[in-house]
Formats: sequence, C-alpha cells, structure tokens
Amino acid sequence: MIQKSLLIVLITLTTIFFSGCSECETVYIEVPKPYAVPVPCKVPEVECSFKGKGSEPVIRLLECIIKQKKAMKVCK
Repeated sequence: MIQKSLLIVLITLTTIFFSGCSECETVYIEVPKPYAVPVPCKVPEVECSFKGKGSEPVIRLLECIIKQKKAMKVCK
C-alpha cells in the first residue's frame, strides 16, 4: 500500500517537473540585416566622329568601339 502511494506521488511529481521544464518561451531578437538595393547603372556616353578620308573612318570606328567597351566596364 505504501509503495503504491509512493509510486503515485513520484509519478505526479515527475509529470509536474517535466511539464514545467517543457514550457517553451519564444524570444525575438531584432538585428538589422544589411541588403543591397538594386540601382540602375547608367553607361557614360561616348562621343565618336567618323569624318575622314580613306580608311580613317574605319580606324575611328574601331577606336569608338574600344571607348564604348571601356565605358561599359563602369557598370560591372
């Protein structure tokens, strides 16, 4: 009889103990997170003149293409 009552008390105390420990408390931590905002990139304008005689306009066209490629590297 005593063993049965001790067993019941032990079970009751154990369930009360574990139910108190199992209570979960949620803690929110506010930490600012940096993020990048997408900004449109504007390629600088390149001025080219193709005036000349003979093969000179072709050379100026190639120079213009090279300048344009250098200007496009600004946005990379």
